Amino acid sequence: MWVSSAPPAATCTPGAVAWYNEVQYYNFAAAKAFTQNWPPYNNRTVGHFTALVWKASGQLGCGVATGTTSAYYCKAVVCRYRAQSGNIATDSFFAANVLPPI
Repeated sequence: MWVSSAPPAATCTPGAVAWYNEVQYYNFAAAKAFTQNWPPYNNRTVGHFTALVWKASGQLGCGVATGTTSAYYCKAVVCRYRAQSGNIATDSFFAANVLPPI
């Protein structure tokens, strides 16, 4: 889930871009693809990115909701994966499903 307090626009793009930008913290050269990219070894969040690009995921559906209160704006983006969803926590699954950008 991705949440923003900026005035909302009804689009999923900012959430998906924020998730993909976690690519900067992912080490594609790691000998142990899961172990070396996940806490406690790597204290940066990469799980949104890895789920988003997971090779074996067949479909992705996203939705957005917006709202306001007297104090702030709110926007939430939620995505659901179909087929094999990402982030199966083994080095071999990560090596096979989180591929470097081309």
